Amino acid sequence: MLSSLKKRHLVKIYEITLPVMALISLFTLMSLGANFFKYSIQPKMIFLINHLIWVVFTADFLIRMHLIENKKHFLTRHLAELIAIIPVYPFILLAQLFGDIHMSAAAAQILEIIFIIKFFSYLIRTFVTQRRFIRTNPLHYAAAVTMTALVVAAILFSGFEGRNYSDSIWWAFSTASTTGFGDIVPVTPEGRLVGMFLMVVGLACISMLTGVIASMMMHSSALSRSESSVVAGIIKELYKFSELSENDIDDICLVLKTLKKKHLETETHINPKSFHKDNVSGKSEPSSPKSLSNWLHKTFISDPREDSIIEKKLSEEKKSNKK
Repeated sequence: MLSSLKKRHLVKIYEITLPVMALISLFTLMSLGANFFKYSIQPKMIFLINHLIWVVFTADFLIRMHLIENKKHFLTRHLAELIAIIPVYPFILLAQLFGDIHMSAAAAQILEIIFIIKFFSYLIRTFVTQRRFIRTNPLHYAAAVTMTALVVAAILFSGFEGRNYSDSIWWAFSTASTTGFGDIVPVTPEGRLVGMFLMVVGLACISMLTGVIASMMMHSSALSRSESSVVAGIIKELYKFSELSENDIDDICLVLKTLKKKHLETETHINPKSFHKDNVSGKSEPSSPKSLSNWLHKTFISDPREDSIIEKKLSEEKKSNKK
């Protein structure tokens, strides 16, 4: 049996690597487009990394589903993650079959549809994975909207202008960031409309994304300064431990408890009242028919409390070992 310290290290590695892997797979899919599924033209390193990430997320999904009692409930609330780990090789073979019988246009359409489905499943998986360990904040929403706008604009630009996807995604990034190198420009009316859309939507998304990052950094630095000043004062008092009275020690404990409570409230971005009363077994209260979005959220959107089931199981095992 692993020691509790090793278990904590494994959990920490697990919490760090999964969000990073989800982001890597999402950015790789965005940059390659439908060529993501053409393994013959992929660099070997990207090919190996993508398949390693697929193995990790498949194992993670199957383990979490095994630990949940209500398997059907788990699957309905993690459809995007399930779609993300479904192998696409059969669809690639189908596209190759269409290409062999001189239906290259149909093959290209198949790969485009797979790419769109996979992109949104990867995007949702990245959002859910970040929320499991970092908790939801406005940065995730801003990043999701920005990536969606870039990919949609690149797909439309590629279709209207007759450009390949790699040139289109490069044009989308340079246009949304207001850099505009001028190496790729729209010449058709439809392409210019897409450019106008990206100039407005992309600029707004990039501005929102940078604003959220700046506000988070300012908030985090201010909080750390206030905490460090209080902790530094307490440490100075503890150097005179022999001179402290019982009342002084009680005051120090009260300050530390208040600081800890404030810190936990600051880190918590999720309002418990906004979640329905699910338990680990997957039982949920009946959804209200008044709101379709509320029903969709309760039925198909994963709950972070369920997503952290592995950490809960490890903590329970650690407590039982102590007893």
